[in-house]
Amino acid sequence: MKNDITNYFTVLLLVTVLQLFPGTAAADNWPHWRGPFRNGISNEKNWNPNALADGADIAWKTNVGGGYSAVSAQDGRLYTMGNIDDKDIVYCLNAATGKEVWRFTYDYLVKNWYGPFSTPAVDGDRVYTVSRKGDIYCLDSKTGKKKWYLDVMKKFEAHEPLYGFSGSPVIEGKRLIINAGRNGLALDKYTGEKIWGDGNGKCGYATPVIYSYKGKKYAAVFTHRRLNGVDIETGEQVWHFPWIFNDGADSPDPVVVGNRVFISTAYGNGATMIEFTPGSETPKQHWFRKDLQNEFGSSIYLDGHLYVPHGDTRHRTAYLKCVAFDTGKEVWSRDTGHCSLILVNGKFIVLSQWGELTVMEASAKGYKDISKAKVVETSRKVRCWTAPVLADGKIYIRTNTGTLVCVDVTYR
Repeated sequence: MKNDITNYFTVLLLVTVLQLFPGTAAADNWPHWRGPFRNGISNEKNWNPNALADGADIAWKTNVGGGYSAVSAQDGRLYTMGNIDDKDIVYCLNAATGKEVWRFTYDYLVKNWYGPFSTPAVDGDRVYTVSRKGDIYCLDSKTGKKKWYLDVMKKFEAHEPLYGFSGSPVIEGKRLIINAGRNGLALDKYTGEKIWGDGNGKCGYATPVIYSYKGKKYAAVFTHRRLNGVDIETGEQVWHFPWIFNDGADSPDPVVVGNRVFISTAYGNGATMIEFTPGSETPKQHWFRKDLQNEFGSSIYLDGHLYVPHGDTRHRTAYLKCVAFDTGKEVWSRDTGHCSLILVNGKFIVLSQWGELTVMEASAKGYKDISKAKVVETSRKVRCWTAPVLADGKIYIRTNTGTLVCVDVTYR
């Protein structure tokens, strides 16, 4: 009886901890685009920020084919995509060794820009992928066998973007949400059947961002020249904000904080912060800066500030900028070159397009490097435009030509 009572309170304590700190049990996983909280932030503690001080400890290196797909990490396995000889390949790799566990292939003729842009999403025993031509696959995460398939353009007559479908799949409850059509598209993750959306209108390149407001969940969907707030239960558009920009500039994900949203697009378009309110279809614009923009690296919000990979690839100069979220005022700027970043347990991990990793303090007081190392050789044609991933003490980076590198940053 005493042991039963002890076990009961042990379980009760564990459940309470998991409720107070959601994501704690899965802190070493990175199961989909932009990590466990889908915002580029992880609470993982099993890594050493000083590990790059004496150079990068390369655990393994492999080639997964051309493309920009990041890795998703779940329970000792990695999932990513690439293209070799006009075939898209979905890979499952052993995270410890980089050895292939399984692969799934389908034909895709690459005309430009190497290969897949999106990142797989892992959900239990299933993994979901989206190709640039709108092929959606649900695969068994253990074996790679196909569970279901849907062609977005054929099924819904969806308009193919200039550079192809790029947003990563997002799992929310039973819904698989993708950036297709004017307001996005939600499918039943078990069957592929449509829940809402019709594919009409042009979509954008960013991944839908799930946010909560007044007890309900919504998706911020960056479609062609507009940002939409969509009820994820019904697909109803609750607000929209026109944002005119050049095609292909809307790759960075929106950043939602409460009822305020930051968006930034490249090629001279700029950045803005807007506020949506109940009953108003058009959000209020709080500030706009023409001289703040980012092309491929999504921004991160922390303690009232935005950290923005500023610049576009038409220009050689690019910076990591810290700006005040409420006003857009620049706090500091650091010459990093074109980069992407993630935030892990209070430290930024920054990857430059030239293959250099830098760990730095995450502070609005100024930038301070902790350690850095060159990880992969690059050139004008070989670049690191894909955001880094950290899972279980390993940093994963890739080039557009398919070199995938695992850097060990565990404590020694």
